[in-house]
Amino acid sequence: LGPLYIKIGQILSCRENLFPDEWIGGMEKLQDRVPAKSGEEAWTLAYEASPGGKAGFHKTFTDFDDVPLAAASLGQVHRARLRGSGER
Repeated sequence: LGPLYIKIGQILSCRENLFPDEWIGGMEKLQDRVPAKSGEEAWTLAYEASPGGKAGFHKTFTDFDDVPLAAASLGQVHRARLRGSGER
């Protein structure tokens, strides 16, 4: 439920009429400073999301940069190279 709570906090931080200033200040931090997952976590998540797990991932990609290009509340973006075409 972590991503859901972040989204709710982002939305509620825009409703200054509902909460005290200190709460709004705390929730505003969720707007643009989302920490990226570690490289190890990125590999684990990529393997879990790939059909066929780790083997399926490596059948699809030749390279995977575990340092994200960007991170957001619901995900992050990594550079990878497709095995079949070499496309990034």
